[in-house]
Amino acid sequence: MPQIFLCHDPVDFRKQTVELAMIVEREHDSFGGGLSAFTNRQRNKGRCKIRDRLI
Repeated sequence: MPQIFLCHDPVDFRKQTVELAMIVEREHDSFGGGLSAFTNRQRNKGRCKIRDRLI
């Protein structure tokens, strides 16, 4: 079953996808698949990233 990770802290949306993946791995110690959701500082925009499981 896929997992959903919600990043509570605002994220700079100028970051690349790899940098957002590093945030998820650092905070959740997860290398599996799932959906990650991020917001900007004003919390008026969101960004989602879907990641496949690593074998």
